[in-house]
Amino acid sequence: MSLTFAEIRTAIDSDAALKSELLKGIEPEVIAALTSAGSVVKKQSDIDQAITAAKSEATRDAHNAWETKMVELTGKQKPEGKKGLDWAAEEFTALKTSASSSATDKSELTQLRTELNTLKSELKTKDAEAYKKEVNGLIDGAVQNVNIFIPPHLKTDEEKNAYVNHQRKALRAVFTSELEAKPDAERGTVFFEGETALLKDGKALNPTDIIKERYKTFLAPEKQQQQGTGTGGNNGNSGEANKYAGLTQDQARDQLNKDGHARGSDKYVEVMKTYDTTEQQ
Repeated sequence: MSLTFAEIRTAIDSDAALKSELLKGIEPEVIAALTSAGSVVKKQSDIDQAITAAKSEATRDAHNAWETKMVELTGKQKPEGKKGLDWAAEEFTALKTSASSSATDKSELTQLRTELNTLKSELKTKDAEAYKKEVNGLIDGAVQNVNIFIPPHLKTDEEKNAYVNHQRKALRAVFTSELEAKPDAERGTVFFEGETALLKDGKALNPTDIIKERYKTFLAPEKQQQQGTGTGGNNGNSGEANKYAGLTQDQARDQLNKDGHARGSDKYVEVMKTYDTTEQQ
């Protein structure tokens, strides 16, 4: 007697052991039939294996991509045994640290340079101020200590003091308007008139020397002792009368100064009368 499909299905469903044994027995045929019909039939183990392989391939591609980029960025090759992502992470950390350090170094270096330039400027200013004070001290000392000639027509101490102070100011102005002080490593402070250094025998003239060499008309002759009238008196030596004959006016003036006859003294006036009355005083 033949059985219908419905009867067979009912009998199988009613006996789980029989159903399992039957399905196992016809599994290859069922898979073949389903595959033939266009269905994809795979075991779970095959699916898991395929997923694992896909993951591995994706990871490998990602590592390869990172390695390629890191080689481009760093110019280095990934060390053997190091995972691409791990190596990439280490290199990025190193790059970040290096960049940060470099920026910090640059900032600190810029700050140090600024501070150094400020210090240099301050020191330069202080050096200039110190040198200016040194030069002023040299000039003031010389101007205050030289013996200023006092014309005989000045009688009172007030007149004499006013005249002397005026002459000292005039001498002081010479060093600011006509001369310029410059430091010299070998000769110390050297005074210049334009581009010409004021030297004698290769040595720099100090302010006192300069006054005595170039501005002696301001000074009382070294042989003359200034008296109450400031004239230093008249030596009354008529034997000098012919000493200045034949000299030019400038030569006579210089000789008078050398002989101790200051501008305005009796002898100076006597000799200058032979040249020009405007030069008597």
